[in-house]
Amino acid sequence: MKMNYIEFPKIQNRRKNPLDDIVFSSRVRISRNIESLRFPLFLDETTLSDLEEKVANEIKKIVKDICFQRIEALTNNELMSYLTNKVITEEFIRNGRLFCYQRNGDWVLLFNEEDHIKLFSIETGYNVRQIYQRLNNFLVLLEENIDFAFDEEFGYLTSSILNVGTALRISVLVNLSGIFYAGKIEELKSSLKEMSYNIQPFYSSDVPLYYLYNTYSLGISEEEMTEEIENNLLKILKMEYRFREDVIYNKKDEVKKIVEKFFNLNKINKLYYKDFLEYILIVDLLNKSTLYVDDINYIRNLIFIAQDDYLKFKYQLDEDEMSEMRIFLIRKIIKQLKYRKAYI
Repeated sequence: MKMNYIEFPKIQNRRKNPLDDIVFSSRVRISRNIESLRFPLFLDETTLSDLEEKVANEIKKIVKDICFQRIEALTNNELMSYLTNKVITEEFIRNGRLFCYQRNGDWVLLFNEEDHIKLFSIETGYNVRQIYQRLNNFLVLLEENIDFAFDEEFGYLTSSILNVGTALRISVLVNLSGIFYAGKIEELKSSLKEMSYNIQPFYSSDVPLYYLYNTYSLGISEEEMTEEIENNLLKILKMEYRFREDVIYNKKDEVKKIVEKFFNLNKINKLYYKDFLEYILIVDLLNKSTLYVDDINYIRNLIFIAQDDYLKFKYQLDEDEMSEMRIFLIRKIIKQLKYRKAYI
């Protein structure tokens, strides 16, 4: 029987948010543990199985269109495809056995990874408030018949002290090409660290795509957390706009090195993932200024499906076939570009 795959990030039809201009995707994760039970790593097999069965039965009462998947039923290719696509985690592969998801892709729930429950979703663009509300609405219904470990002083209890409190982790994937080319990334990183946020490269330190996420969960409500990260991102957006304008109009040589690659694609027979990322980021950087694309989310999402492991495990492509696929995708993008004015 063909599997009903879930793919992240999910594309949602919704009103545009200003932060969509720099945010490739949003991820919201909430962890919970069952009252009076030890954390998963300290439970025996019988207790783990009983816990999974109990919670799964309650979930089935709440959500009808849901799929449960046992890790041992997956082939290695299926397992690695899910891992590359961020549907499951390395910790879950080591520790867990069962996960479930809504077939429409609204969320995924991992059983007994580090905590008894890890519920999360990933969407294109910036949509943190709505994602959180959707996940929380589900957990409120689940909590009607399941008691979660909670302390009046500290909040929700988790296996990691960093998650105690709301047990909420918010992360966004952002294109900071302007700040990167201006040489201000380290300065931004220091400022964010002082506010208990972290920023780390999506791929490597010389590619300006970054994960930005909170590193705390205590002493602040969920609503305050979602508001705070949005306000911080709006400040970063203004900074990014300012430096993008400077890069595009005053530092053309920095960008020209990458742009020129577009016009040399007919001369190459290899395209590695890092170079592919640079193509996508330069299109995203120049979008709305010197060129225009009809569906930027489609182009952004290519960074996920063009990864080596995803192409290898999902489509069983070898290295040469991966390169051919990436070249095909980039050439397809170039044909869709609409130039608004001369750049170089």
